[in-house]
Amino acid sequence: MNKKIEEQISRCIRCEACMDVCPSYSVRNEYIYSPLGRIEALEALLRNQATEKEEESLLTCNICGRCTQVCPEDIQIGDLVILGRNILYTKKIIPKPRHEKIIESILNKGNAVTRESNERITYKKYIKETKRESDTLFFLGCISSFFQENTVKAAISVLEKLEIEFRLLKDEGCCGIFLYDGGYFDKAESVFKKNIERFTRLGIKKIIVLCPSCYKCFSIYYPRILGRFDIQIYHFVELVAQELEKGKKLTAGSDMDFILHEPCKMTRSAHITNEPRNILNSLGIRFKEFEENREMCFCCGAGGGVRAYDMNLALEIGASVLRKAGSNNIITMCPFCIMNFNHSAKKYGIKTKAFHIAEIIQGG
Repeated sequence: MNKKIEEQISRCIRCEACMDVCPSYSVRNEYIYSPLGRIEALEALLRNQATEKEEESLLTCNICGRCTQVCPEDIQIGDLVILGRNILYTKKIIPKPRHEKIIESILNKGNAVTRESNERITYKKYIKETKRESDTLFFLGCISSFFQENTVKAAISVLEKLEIEFRLLKDEGCCGIFLYDGGYFDKAESVFKKNIERFTRLGIKKIIVLCPSCYKCFSIYYPRILGRFDIQIYHFVELVAQELEKGKKLTAGSDMDFILHEPCKMTRSAHITNEPRNILNSLGIRFKEFEENREMCFCCGAGGGVRAYDMNLALEIGASVLRKAGSNNIITMCPFCIMNFNHSAKKYGIKTKAFHIAEIIQGG
């Protein structure tokens, strides 16, 4: 692990191309919140000389990947930060108290939002657990399962209109991305294995997700930890786009002005960029683009454990994106982005509102 960190950071030429694209540095304008600050924090950590500020530097990275996108040496700073966090974990410097609560909730309650299982949306009567033994699981994710009823209802409605068969689970559990991104590899492995065993027992061959974090965790982190992961993973928009291309129909309409926000894990990790545009265009939904989009899309500020560690930083980054949206409401594909954007709007008195694409294409 240390050799991997050393090899990559030794390639850094201090060109500073990464500085202005970093979400945390753009709002805080302090060196420790920059990619270069994090590289120096990793160097100090490997020398056993990391200060509290340098530890903070590693804990405030969104793992969004914008820095790597512009790095001429292709340094995977986000992955290195995760390895650095694992070192902090082995040294018992983390978890911090808020992280401890989330970890305990994932391990004992099956969700990352510290709620009881019977609070899940899938326990509500109007969303019945499918009785058919479909080999396709619609995995809602922690945020949608507990806080975004409109998104879940809309997404289920869209899938049913498109005649896409699926099953739901009342106790679907957590994908475990918080554990991996946090550097808690042993705990992540435990959750990954538990989920795989359950999916195998249920005969699951395909998983549809609403959340790009779940997508990244299943498609990248599970094989990285477990060696392989044979289940096909699709984001909701991939299947919807495919069905529309086959000639199936949806109707949608809205008088609102929208701008398309693309989640980090959807573009830079999964390389899903055309599908949401194709869906919106095919349904005649007017939307604008951010000046920086696709592989250079803006991070909402919440990911990588930042919202749990430094809520104010997450909201500052979220508000910076909302201001770029102008008078347009946001369409995005990530429940966590929606949560952070709408929280940021409330805190900073910004009128912009964020919606999951499922809500818009379902007809509002």
